[in-house]
Amino acid sequence: MRTQTRRLVVGTAVGLALALATPLVPAASAHGTGHRGGAETGRHGWHSTQNPATWQARKALRQAIMTARATLRTAVRSARETFFTDPVVVDARGTRDAQIAGATDPTLILAAYEAYQLAVAGPAATRDAAIATAVANYETSVEAAWVAYDTATLSASEAAARATYRAAVRTAVVDYRAAIKSAHAAFRTATAPARATMLAAIHSANAAFEASPKADADVQAFKDAIAAARAAYLADPAVMDAAATKKAALVEARTTYKAAMKSAKDAFFLATGHNPCRTRVAIPRV
Repeated sequence: MRTQTRRLVVGTAVGLALALATPLVPAASAHGTGHRGGAETGRHGWHSTQNPATWQARKALRQAIMTARATLRTAVRSARETFFTDPVVVDARGTRDAQIAGATDPTLILAAYEAYQLAVAGPAATRDAAIATAVANYETSVEAAWVAYDTATLSASEAAARATYRAAVRTAVVDYRAAIKSAHAAFRTATAPARATMLAAIHSANAAFEASPKADADVQAFKDAIAAARAAYLADPAVMDAAATKKAALVEARTTYKAAMKSAKDAFFLATGHNPCRTRVAIPRV
């Protein structure tokens, strides 16, 4: 009995000593599924973030994008401030506001807006050209930064596929925003007479309210007049048709955008065998 007990104790002690002497191995390595390879390997051919060269390239990319954004914001702000402070624009805006203030004739209101647009057409074209140039410079700088980053961290084929994908995404986004802007502009043009009529009715209601004793009944009459003006605007056939046209244009633009994005992703997948990752194409809104 003592011999068996002594053997059990000795065996347990030996097993414990062997277990303590064995180095700990991660479960992933024990099953052969752990990450193997140096700093030059990674998912989809990406280099490890522990690689100093990759880290420096990523740092340079972020700095270049930040600089390009700051330059764009400064240029856009300068172009807009130059437009708003232009003497021609200031005079035209003052004339328009003076003609519209309290006007109860829709024809006069509409003519004032049209005259303002004609007067500021030159400064507006200069502003738009300056902003377009700033955006083009931004896109050139950002794309150059991405190309430098991809060249330093990816294979040539992967870098080329990413450049093609960015160009396709940029085109899709720009076209989509242009379609939306065009739809809204067409809506404003089609509904300009109805808006002028609504504004004239509001001015009339406001003048009647200011001339009244401002009793509770006058307040209610003013509110009813405003509501009636807005309801008449929404019920105007031209407004209804323009709203339907705009909605259809927005739906079509969205459908086209989604198809273009899918095509870009499919082309990237065919070229690389995987979906785009770590690629954010930031298109500025100006």
